[in-house]
Amino acid sequence: MEGQLVCNHKTVADDGRLVCSKIGRGDKEISPALCAACPAAQCNCANLRFSLEKEGYGAVVIRYGNGKSMVWDDRSAALRFSRAACASRTMPVCSVSDCAGCPQRVAILPQAIVAERQAMVAKSQAVASVARPASVGKVIPFPIAANRQVATTL
Repeated sequence: MEGQLVCNHKTVADDGRLVCSKIGRGDKEISPALCAACPAAQCNCANLRFSLEKEGYGAVVIRYGNGKSMVWDDRSAALRFSRAACASRTMPVCSVSDCAGCPQRVAILPQAIVAERQAMVAKSQAVASVARPASVGKVIPFPIAANRQVATTL
């Protein structure tokens, strides 16, 4: 779980399901494994604008005439881009590889790093805003022996 980016689009519904707000077509319910395999998370670019489509709509229940039933869950769900584009290059993005090799890619920082940087900035601003007392200069007496030698040489 460490090193994984926090998804801003993942929320929890009132009934306790994990829901992705970016899924336009298909069931909006996701699992943590499905969220980790999201193409937007793999791109990790702040310039990416996208909507997702969920493939593999779940299990198939087969009911036989004798009352027996089976659940076939062979297809695993997957997310893919329904529509995606780069805001900086104004070009469509068809796959993760289109965004991965871009020189204008701006990586999204994990939320922990963002919070740490904001805390450091707030701390430095708080230290700078603290009223400091007027500095009193350090008084160093001039050596008397040096004064006598200078006075006698003149």
